[in-house]
Amino acid sequence: MAFLDQKEFAGAQGLVVTDAMAVAIASQACLPLLHLATDPADSIERALDCYDDFVTIVLHPGDMVARRITKTPLASCTLTRSPCKVKPWKADRLP
Repeated sequence: MAFLDQKEFAGAQGLVVTDAMAVAIASQACLPLLHLATDPADSIERALDCYDDFVTIVLHPGDMVARRITKTPLASCTLTRSPCKVKPWKADRLP
């Protein structure tokens, strides 16, 4: 619950973020941290410090496209658009 209490969830492009979506994202984010709190004296709160820099988690309803600037060997720049390597949220993926 600490992760859910500390983070904001926002939907992009009109996506309404449900509690089920937030819980699914939080569980996926916290699962890799379980090995960091193996000592009983160590709390999951300390493991959650890994996510201190993340304040808002934005869910996108479709592919997110990023603008990227790449330099060519001749020092000119090219602006391209390509999909980010993230999975779009699909309502049918709810548990």
